[in-house]
Formats: sequence, C-alpha cells, structure tokens
Amino acid sequence: MNSEQAFVSVYIYYRLDGSKAAYMRSQQSNDCKFDTNFTGRDISFLQLPGAGRIMTLESWEEAKDELVGVIRDQVEFLQKSDVSEFLRFLEISKVMLVLPEPSSADKQKIMQLRDLLAQHRAAEARERAKNDALREKARRLQQEQRRLTEEIFRMSSASHSQRGGPAPVERRGY
Repeated sequence: MNSEQAFVSVYIYYRLDGSKAAYMRSQQSNDCKFDTNFTGRDISFLQLPGAGRIMTLESWEEAKDELVGVIRDQVEFLQKSDVSEFLRFLEISKVMLVLPEPSSADKQKIMQLRDLLAQHRAAEARERAKNDALREKARRLQQEQRRLTEEIFRMSSASHSQRGGPAPVERRGY
C-alpha cells in the first residue's frame, strides 16, 4: 500500500426498525457522499444485520458487539481476497443507532404536547406569583398587627400609670 491510495470511511446508521443508511467519506478529500446504491449492494455484501434483525435500545450494546465481530470478519475477508481496490480499502469507521423521524401525526401530537406544557408552566408561574404576593401581604399584615399590639400595650400602660394602678403584664409572642 502506498500513501497515495485513498481510503474510504463508511458511516453506517441503524434505525430502530432495523433498516440501514450509509454514507461514504473520502479521507483524502474529506468529501462526504450519501449513496443508497452503496447501502443496498455493498452493505449486503458485508452481510451486516438487516431489517429482519431489529435492534432495540435495550439490546443495542449486545448487537453492537456482535456487529463489530461481523464487520471485523468481513474486512479480514476483503483484505485477503482479490476484491476491487474500493472494497479492499473499505473501512467501517462508525456504526450508530439513530431514531426514526416521527410521522406527521406524531409531530402534530408533539407540538400539541409542547403547547400544553408551555401553558402549564405559564399557569404555574402565575400561581407562584400570586402565592408570593399573598405571602408578602400576610407578612405586612403581621408586622402591622405587632405594631398595633405594642401601641395598645403602651397606651394601656400609660393609662394605668396615670390612675395609679398596677401596670399591665407585658404580653409577647404575637
């Protein structure tokens, strides 16, 4: 192998339904090309799991380990045979699980749920503001009550001392 040969990276994406998508990236020019013919023809040549083997999120770790073994075996085979230059230097560089695009009905439902969530958050914020205002009003009323109670006590003390009677007992704890 000389340094002028171009290696091609193949990025393979597995969807939850088991279908695949792939694109090729040249390491020489860093160009990226999505190629459905490549996906259909060459990925099937590599014998990677297809739509018949659905990978769920729970089983993805096991499936990924198994998939790495399959890829390793196939790449070793490609390097030992007289396969074309393109396939011999094929390098599987990234395998990922991607979630499928939601349907338009699902998108509409998601938008409705987002709107409901926004309305709920706005209502919660309004209620918090009302509660804060009520707490502040209660705090001011308690301060006013304390002030008035102290004023009444002072007036009562002054009245008793002018008449010569015993001073009232001070009450605290309001």
